[in-house]
Amino acid sequence: MEYLNHVITKAQSNMSVKQIIKKEFSVSEGHLRRIKLLPNGILLDGEKVFVNQLVKEGQLLQCLVSDTKESRILPCDISLDVLFEDEHLLVINKSAPLPTHPSSFSPDEPSVAGAFAARYPQSVFHPVNRLDTGTTGAMVIAKNGHVHQLLSARLHSDSFKRDYIAVVVGTPVQPCGRLDFKIGRCNDSVIKRTVCDDGKDAVTYYETLKSYGGFSLVKLLPLTGRTHQLRVHMAHIGCPLAGDFLYGTEDKELIKRAALHSHSLWMIHPVTKEEVFVTAPLPEDMKRIISL
Repeated sequence: MEYLNHVITKAQSNMSVKQIIKKEFSVSEGHLRRIKLLPNGILLDGEKVFVNQLVKEGQLLQCLVSDTKESRILPCDISLDVLFEDEHLLVINKSAPLPTHPSSFSPDEPSVAGAFAARYPQSVFHPVNRLDTGTTGAMVIAKNGHVHQLLSARLHSDSFKRDYIAVVVGTPVQPCGRLDFKIGRCNDSVIKRTVCDDGKDAVTYYETLKSYGGFSLVKLLPLTGRTHQLRVHMAHIGCPLAGDFLYGTEDKELIKRAALHSHSLWMIHPVTKEEVFVTAPLPEDMKRIISL
Protein backbone atom coordinates (compact mmCIF):
# COMPACT_ATOMS: atom_id res chain seq x y z
CA MET A 1 0.00 0.00 0.00
CA GLU A 2 1.19 3.51 -0.81
CA TYR A 3 0.98 6.31 1.75
CA LEU A 4 1.73 10.00 1.78
CA ASN A 5 3.67 10.87 4.93
CA HIS A 6 4.00 14.11 6.88
CA VAL A 7 5.64 14.93 10.22
CA ILE A 8 3.60 17.51 12.14
CA THR A 9 5.40 20.80 12.64
CA LYS A 10 5.23 23.04 15.71
CA ALA A 11 3.01 25.51 13.86
CA GLN A 12 0.55 22.70 13.03
CA SER A 13 0.03 21.55 16.62
CA ASN A 14 -3.66 21.39 17.61
CA MET A 15 -4.80 21.44 13.98
CA SER A 16 -7.13 18.64 12.91
CA VAL A 17 -6.09 15.63 10.83
CA LYS A 18 -8.42 16.81 8.05
CA GLN A 19 -6.82 20.26 7.98
CA ILE A 20 -3.35 18.75 7.65
CA ILE A 21 -4.42 16.32 4.94
CA LYS A 22 -6.04 19.07 2.88
CA LYS A 23 -3.06 21.41 3.30
CA GLU A 24 -0.15 19.00 2.85
CA PHE A 25 -1.52 16.32 0.54
CA SER A 26 -4.12 18.12 -1.65
CA VAL A 27 -6.41 15.09 -1.32
CA SER A 28 -9.85 15.47 -2.90
CA GLU A 29 -13.02 15.34 -0.80
CA GLY A 30 -14.10 12.17 -2.61
CA HIS A 31 -10.86 10.35 -1.85
CA LEU A 32 -10.95 11.53 1.77
CA ARG A 33 -14.50 10.21 2.17
CA ARG A 34 -13.39 6.79 0.91
CA ILE A 35 -10.21 6.34 2.91
CA LYS A 36 -11.50 7.61 6.27
CA LEU A 37 -13.81 4.57 6.38
CA LEU A 38 -10.94 2.12 5.90
CA PRO A 39 -9.18 0.55 8.91
CA ASN A 40 -5.81 1.71 7.58
CA GLY A 41 -6.84 4.74 5.53
CA ILE A 42 -5.56 7.49 7.84
CA LEU A 43 -2.90 6.74 10.45
CA LEU A 44 -1.34 8.90 13.16
CA ASP A 45 1.82 7.35 14.59
CA GLY A 46 0.68 4.06 13.09
CA GLU A 47 -2.83 4.09 14.60
CA LYS A 48 -6.15 4.73 12.85
CA VAL A 49 -7.60 8.15 13.67
CA PHE A 50 -10.71 10.16 12.90
CA VAL A 51 -10.34 13.27 10.73
CA ASN A 52 -11.33 15.56 13.63
CA GLN A 53 -8.45 14.29 15.79
CA LEU A 54 -6.08 17.09 16.86
CA VAL A 55 -2.39 16.54 16.15
CA LYS A 56 0.81 17.31 18.05
CA GLU A 57 4.27 18.37 16.92
CA GLY A 58 6.45 15.45 15.82
CA GLN A 59 3.63 13.01 15.12
CA LEU A 60 3.66 11.12 11.81
CA LEU A 61 0.49 11.45 9.75
CA GLN A 62 -0.04 8.92 6.95
CA CYS A 63 -2.70 9.09 4.26
CA LEU A 64 -3.46 6.10 2.02
CA VAL A 65 -3.37 6.95 -1.70
CA SER A 66 -3.43 3.43 -3.12
CA ASP A 67 -6.62 2.66 -5.03
CA THR A 68 -9.36 1.11 -2.92
CA LYS A 69 -10.96 -0.68 -5.87
CA GLU A 70 -9.49 -3.46 -8.03
CA SER A 71 -8.99 -3.10 -11.77
CA ARG A 72 -11.46 -4.92 -14.01
CA ILE A 73 -9.32 -4.61 -17.13
CA LEU A 74 -8.11 -7.87 -18.65
CA PRO A 75 -4.30 -8.02 -18.87
CA CYS A 76 -2.67 -8.52 -22.27
CA ASP A 77 0.83 -9.62 -23.21
CA ILE A 78 2.21 -6.38 -24.69
CA SER A 79 5.43 -4.77 -23.56
CA LEU A 80 5.47 -1.07 -22.69
CA ASP A 81 8.24 1.22 -23.94
CA VAL A 82 9.00 3.08 -20.69
CA LEU A 83 10.46 6.60 -20.89
CA PHE A 84 10.21 7.42 -17.16
CA GLU A 85 8.98 5.61 -14.08
CA ASP A 86 8.87 5.96 -10.31
CA GLU A 87 6.52 4.76 -7.57
CA HIS A 88 3.91 7.40 -8.45
CA LEU A 89 3.67 7.51 -12.23
CA LEU A 90 4.78 6.09 -15.54
CA VAL A 91 5.53 7.74 -18.90
CA ILE A 92 5.50 5.46 -21.94
CA ASN A 93 6.14 5.80 -25.66
CA LYS A 94 2.82 4.52 -27.03
CA SER A 95 2.84 2.61 -30.28
CA ALA A 96 0.15 2.52 -32.97
CA PRO A 97 -2.38 1.23 -33.68
CA LEU A 98 -3.04 0.72 -29.98
CA PRO A 99 -6.07 2.09 -28.09
CA THR A 100 -5.71 3.54 -24.62
CA HIS A 101 -8.68 1.47 -23.39
CA PRO A 102 -10.14 -1.73 -24.86
CA SER A 103 -13.49 -1.44 -26.58
CA SER A 104 -16.56 -2.36 -24.53
CA PHE A 105 -17.44 -4.71 -27.40
CA SER A 106 -13.99 -6.39 -27.31
CA PRO A 107 -12.71 -6.25 -23.71
CA ASP A 108 -9.84 -8.62 -24.53
CA GLU A 109 -8.41 -6.54 -27.40
CA PRO A 110 -4.82 -5.31 -26.94
CA SER A 111 -4.62 -1.90 -25.29
CA VAL A 112 -2.39 0.28 -23.14
CA ALA A 113 -4.72 -0.46 -20.22
CA GLY A 114 -4.33 -4.20 -20.71
CA ALA A 115 -0.54 -3.94 -20.93
CA PHE A 116 -0.54 -1.86 -17.74
CA ALA A 117 -2.76 -4.44 -15.98
CA ALA A 118 -0.29 -7.19 -16.89
CA ARG A 119 2.71 -5.19 -15.67
CA TYR A 120 1.06 -3.85 -12.48
CA PRO A 121 -1.62 -6.36 -11.43
CA GLN A 122 -2.17 -4.61 -8.09
CA SER A 123 -2.71 -1.13 -9.59
CA VAL A 124 -5.63 0.59 -11.31
CA PHE A 125 -5.04 2.19 -14.73
CA HIS A 126 -5.19 6.01 -14.63
CA PRO A 127 -4.22 7.60 -17.98
CA VAL A 128 -3.51 11.32 -17.70
CA ASN A 129 -3.08 12.44 -21.32
CA ARG A 130 -4.98 9.93 -23.44
CA LEU A 131 -3.79 9.38 -27.00
CA ASP A 132 -5.95 8.25 -29.92
CA THR A 133 -5.47 4.72 -31.23
CA GLY A 134 -3.39 5.97 -34.16
CA THR A 135 -1.33 8.52 -32.23
CA THR A 136 2.11 7.53 -31.00
CA GLY A 137 4.45 8.97 -28.39
CA ALA A 138 4.72 10.18 -24.80
CA MET A 139 1.78 9.29 -22.58
CA VAL A 140 1.52 9.68 -18.79
CA ILE A 141 -0.13 7.09 -16.55
CA ALA A 142 -0.68 7.67 -12.84
CA LYS A 143 -0.29 4.69 -10.55
CA ASN A 144 -3.05 5.79 -8.20
CA GLY A 145 -6.12 8.00 -8.23
CA HIS A 146 -4.58 10.72 -6.08
CA VAL A 147 -1.67 11.34 -8.47
CA HIS A 148 -4.10 11.16 -11.39
CA GLN A 149 -6.23 13.88 -9.80
CA LEU A 150 -3.21 16.15 -9.25
CA LEU A 151 -1.88 15.70 -12.80
CA SER A 152 -5.26 16.04 -14.50
CA ALA A 153 -5.74 19.40 -12.79
CA ARG A 154 -2.44 20.58 -14.29
CA LEU A 155 -3.04 19.61 -17.91
CA HIS A 156 -2.47 22.56 -20.28
CA SER A 157 -0.94 24.61 -17.47
CA ASP A 158 2.54 26.00 -16.89
CA SER A 159 3.43 22.88 -14.91
CA PHE A 160 2.44 20.34 -17.61
CA LYS A 161 3.44 21.00 -21.22
CA ARG A 162 3.49 18.81 -24.32
CA ASP A 163 4.39 19.25 -27.94
CA TYR A 164 3.50 17.08 -30.90
CA ILE A 165 5.07 16.43 -34.27
CA ALA A 166 2.82 15.90 -37.29
CA VAL A 167 3.34 15.26 -40.98
CA VAL A 168 0.82 17.34 -42.90
CA VAL A 169 -0.15 17.53 -46.56
CA GLY A 170 1.17 20.69 -48.19
CA THR A 171 2.80 23.60 -46.38
CA PRO A 172 1.12 26.18 -44.12
CA VAL A 173 0.97 29.63 -45.74
CA GLN A 174 2.65 31.13 -42.68
CA PRO A 175 5.67 29.17 -41.36
CA CYS A 176 4.41 29.53 -37.79
CA GLY A 177 1.39 30.94 -36.02
CA ARG A 178 -1.49 30.64 -33.57
CA LEU A 179 -4.66 28.77 -34.48
CA ASP A 180 -7.54 30.05 -32.39
CA PHE A 181 -10.65 28.33 -33.73
CA LYS A 182 -13.53 26.96 -31.65
CA ILE A 183 -14.25 23.26 -32.05
CA GLY A 184 -17.57 21.42 -31.75
CA ARG A 185 -19.28 18.23 -32.88
CA CYS A 186 -20.36 17.72 -36.47
CA ASN A 187 -24.14 17.46 -36.75
CA ASP A 188 -23.98 14.31 -38.89
CA SER A 189 -21.35 12.36 -36.89
CA VAL A 190 -20.80 11.22 -33.31
CA ILE A 191 -17.04 11.03 -33.90
CA LYS A 192 -16.08 13.90 -36.16
CA ARG A 193 -15.41 17.44 -34.93
CA THR A 194 -15.39 20.72 -36.82
CA VAL A 195 -14.53 24.40 -36.45
CA CYS A 196 -17.73 26.26 -35.52
CA ASP A 197 -18.80 29.49 -33.83
CA ASP A 198 -20.69 27.73 -31.05
CA GLY A 199 -17.91 25.27 -30.23
CA LYS A 200 -15.49 25.26 -27.30
CA ASP A 201 -12.38 27.41 -27.23
CA ALA A 202 -9.37 25.68 -28.79
CA VAL A 203 -5.89 27.13 -29.29
CA THR A 204 -2.88 25.57 -31.02
CA TYR A 205 0.53 27.01 -31.84
CA TYR A 206 2.34 25.54 -34.85
CA GLU A 207 5.80 25.79 -36.41
CA THR A 208 6.84 24.35 -39.77
CA LEU A 209 10.10 22.47 -39.31
CA LYS A 210 10.67 21.01 -42.79
CA SER A 211 8.89 20.72 -46.15
CA TYR A 212 9.65 18.07 -48.73
CA GLY A 213 7.82 16.29 -51.55
CA GLY A 214 4.43 17.85 -50.93
CA PHE A 215 4.50 17.25 -47.18
CA SER A 216 5.63 19.25 -44.15
CA LEU A 217 6.92 18.29 -40.74
CA VAL A 218 5.13 20.52 -38.22
CA LYS A 219 5.57 21.06 -34.48
CA LEU A 220 2.28 21.55 -32.63
CA LEU A 221 1.72 22.93 -29.15
CA PRO A 222 -1.89 22.65 -27.90
CA LEU A 223 -2.95 25.10 -25.20
CA THR A 224 -6.31 23.36 -24.81
CA GLY A 225 -7.33 19.72 -25.04
CA ARG A 226 -10.34 19.40 -27.34
CA THR A 227 -11.11 16.09 -29.04
CA HIS A 228 -9.15 15.82 -32.33
CA GLN A 229 -7.97 19.41 -31.82
CA LEU A 230 -4.68 19.17 -33.73
CA ARG A 231 -6.22 17.23 -36.60
CA VAL A 232 -9.14 19.65 -36.92
CA HIS A 233 -7.01 22.79 -36.72
CA MET A 234 -4.50 21.67 -39.34
CA ALA A 235 -7.27 20.53 -41.70
CA HIS A 236 -8.99 23.89 -41.22
CA ILE A 237 -5.96 25.78 -42.57
CA GLY A 238 -5.73 23.45 -45.58
CA CYS A 239 -2.97 21.14 -44.29
CA PRO A 240 -4.62 17.95 -42.97
CA LEU A 241 -2.47 15.29 -41.37
CA ALA A 242 -1.11 12.73 -43.80
CA GLY A 243 -3.23 9.58 -43.73
CA ASP A 244 -6.06 11.14 -41.74
CA PHE A 245 -9.23 9.34 -42.85
CA LEU A 246 -11.53 11.74 -40.97
CA TYR A 247 -10.14 15.15 -41.85
CA GLY A 248 -7.95 14.45 -44.86
CA THR A 249 -7.36 11.55 -47.24
CA GLU A 250 -6.73 7.99 -46.13
CA ASP A 251 -3.71 6.43 -47.89
CA LYS A 252 -2.61 3.19 -46.28
CA GLU A 253 0.24 2.78 -48.73
CA LEU A 254 1.68 6.06 -47.43
CA ILE A 255 0.86 5.56 -43.74
CA LYS A 256 -1.75 3.45 -41.97
CA ARG A 257 -2.84 6.17 -39.54
CA ALA A 258 -3.01 9.91 -39.08
CA ALA A 259 0.62 11.06 -38.87
CA LEU A 260 0.65 12.46 -35.34
CA HIS A 261 3.23 11.87 -32.59
CA SER A 262 3.40 13.09 -28.97
CA HIS A 263 7.04 14.13 -29.13
CA SER A 264 8.04 15.68 -25.81
CA LEU A 265 6.57 16.18 -22.37
CA TRP A 266 7.65 18.38 -19.47
CA MET A 267 6.00 18.55 -16.08
CA ILE A 268 6.52 19.31 -12.43
CA HIS A 269 6.18 16.00 -10.60
CA PRO A 270 3.03 16.28 -8.42
CA VAL A 271 4.64 14.50 -5.45
CA THR A 272 8.42 15.06 -5.58
CA LYS A 273 8.07 18.56 -7.15
CA GLU A 274 11.04 17.77 -9.41
CA GLU A 275 11.08 18.48 -13.16
CA VAL A 276 10.38 15.55 -15.47
CA PHE A 277 11.25 15.85 -19.16
CA VAL A 278 11.00 13.07 -21.73
CA THR A 279 11.15 12.83 -25.51
CA ALA A 280 9.83 10.04 -27.71
CA PRO A 281 11.72 9.54 -31.00
CA LEU A 282 9.80 10.07 -34.23
CA PRO A 283 8.43 6.71 -35.48
CA GLU A 284 9.68 5.22 -38.74
CA ASP A 285 6.37 5.53 -40.62
CA MET A 286 6.43 9.31 -40.18
CA LYS A 287 10.15 9.62 -40.99
CA ARG A 288 9.56 7.74 -44.23
CA ILE A 289 6.96 10.25 -45.48
CA ILE A 290 9.07 13.33 -44.98
CA SER A 291 12.12 11.75 -46.62
CA LEU A 292 10.33 10.37 -49.69
